[in-house]
Amino acid sequence: MNNYLLAFLIILPVLVFLVMIKWIKRKLFFHPHREMTCYPSEYNLEYKDIWISVGNERVHSWFIPSKFYKHSESKEKFIIFSHGNTGNISYRMFYVLLFHYLGYSSIFYDYRGYGMSDGTPSETNMKQDIRAVYDYLTKTKGVDPKNITIYGESIGTYPTVWLASRKDVECNVILHAGFSSIKNLFPYGLRWMVTEFNSEKYMKNNHNKTLIIHSEHDELIPYEHSQKMFELCPSKHKHHHSTHGFHAFPQLCRKYVNIIIKIIGKPYQPVQNMKTIYKYVEENS
Repeated sequence: MNNYLLAFLIILPVLVFLVMIKWIKRKLFFHPHREMTCYPSEYNLEYKDIWISVGNERVHSWFIPSKFYKHSESKEKFIIFSHGNTGNISYRMFYVLLFHYLGYSSIFYDYRGYGMSDGTPSETNMKQDIRAVYDYLTKTKGVDPKNITIYGESIGTYPTVWLASRKDVECNVILHAGFSSIKNLFPYGLRWMVTEFNSEKYMKNNHNKTLIIHSEHDELIPYEHSQKMFELCPSKHKHHHSTHGFHAFPQLCRKYVNIIIKIIGKPYQPVQNMKTIYKYVEENS
């Protein structure tokens, strides 16, 4: 057997193994759904489909203005929502309605590969996607960054904290049910295979006003992850809010509502009275 054939027989299984690992990780990290299950208009909400270019591809988003947007545009509070790894933005109507009731304008966007967005999901694409949405608000629409809150849910906390760590980004940050690093969710002997989604290294450079929310009973991402992220955050204005319930179905309450208002800032005018909003949160979360 010549040396070239021997080298090929040694290298081939390694290459196959690496390709398989990459494929398995993609299946573990991302569970995108293309089909939209509902639209804001079904809840009598005004909204616009916004398409944002990222290279040669486009990210689809919903822009949902507050009821009083035309009267408060210069002082309007905006939320950029980055969802978890399953479904698409149409699965997040609880938050769409909550932010509307509170009187905030919001942008719900799908990562590439999700919903109506082009392309395929990846760690790099997620970072590019949230940056494109942020730039759309600040550069295209001229929104003051101080009036923007970036809200990340589950795996969506990763691009959120990455954006928050950029030196040219100044906004409020909410991290909901996030991880410190995905490798810390794997058994110790397998962690060497996972280098993606390391939120810890970015949190160390996040000096923005930050709220971390996590259920003490989260069955998917242990509560300790949020505690570690809170300790790593160098911001002088950071808060930690503990909830109950499961990862995908946290039990939220009026304290949750009050603390996100504290982080985002008071809206121009809520659509519903606070008693009704508290009831909505407690009955639907």
